[in-house]
Amino acid sequence: MSRTYSRGSASRGASTSFVRPPFILYDGILKYDYPPPIRHCDCGKFAPRWTAWRDSNPGHRFYGCLDFREEDVSKKCDYFVWHDTDFTQRAKDVIWYLYNERKKLLKENFELRKQLKHSHEEDVEQTRQR
Repeated sequence: MSRTYSRGSASRGASTSFVRPPFILYDGILKYDYPPPIRHCDCGKFAPRWTAWRDSNPGHRFYGCLDFREEDVSKKCDYFVWHDTDFTQRAKDVIWYLYNERKKLLKENFELRKQLKHSHEEDVEQTRQR
């Protein structure tokens, strides 16, 4: 499952959200879910592919070090390379529309699952009372 992280930017006055990339851990080796070549950041670590969710770059993928959020400046890595070319405004609008539709469907699905669970629990309770 993906995790979303938010990061504020004082210089731009904007808030940025990133969706953590999927990864698989085998024998202590981190393998990222994107086709080769595997990117390495300036500090020598694997650079996963992230997805930006800013108004200006919805769904825009990029490579960045895992340590980009590091507060200790001596450990922070600023490696950053865009994966995608710039999107047209139409593409950005469609991405936001689909993103919002997906959120609505996930919420609706969650609510339906809750109702189904509640209904199932009621059925079990009624069966026990018989």
